[in-house]
Amino acid sequence: MQKLFDEKGLRVHCRCSDGTIGWSEFAPYNGIIVTAGSPTVPENLKKQLAVGGRLVIPVGDKKLNRYKYCKKLMMKTLM
Repeated sequence: MQKLFDEKGLRVHCRCSDGTIGWSEFAPYNGIIVTAGSPTVPENLKKQLAVGGRLVIPVGDKKLNRYKYCKKLMMKTLM
């Protein structure tokens, strides 16, 4: 997959791990897209957003997930 991104000139880094922890080594991020559901929006991900950064994540339980959109304004994250 990384080869395809490189060929298209896209700067993308991928990692397989517990997504609720995030990837603090490269923070802050302008955007985070989470593809696995979570019961809540993880605080670690909110903290890793840059000011103006956006987070999209499916939130809910096994029966119902809704996508949440968060945008960080100043030092607070709004949902």
